[in-house]
Amino acid sequence: MTLLQQISLYSMAFFYAGAAVNHFRNPNFYTNIIPSFLQAHNFLNQASAIAELVFAMGLLIHAPRPLPHGHLIPWPVPSSLL
Repeated sequence: MTLLQQISLYSMAFFYAGAAVNHFRNPNFYTNIIPSFLQAHNFLNQASAIAELVFAMGLLIHAPRPLPHGHLIPWPVPSSLL
C-alpha cells in the first residue's frame, strides 16, 4: 500500500469516527434532517453513529490477502482441472 493510500485510509477512518462521535454530541443536527415519515429519529441517529464507528474500525483492521483458488481445493487435484 502506498503512502497516499495509507493517508487516505486513516483520514477516512478518522472522519467516520469523528462523525459518529458528533452524532452523540450534537444529535439535534442529525435528527432534524431525518425525514418525518421515518419514526424513532433518536434510534436512527444512534444506529447510524454505531454503523459509522463500525465502518471506521473496519477500515483500520488489516484484512489478509485472499488465498489463490488452488489452495481452496483439496489435493490431489490435477492442475488441468483448476
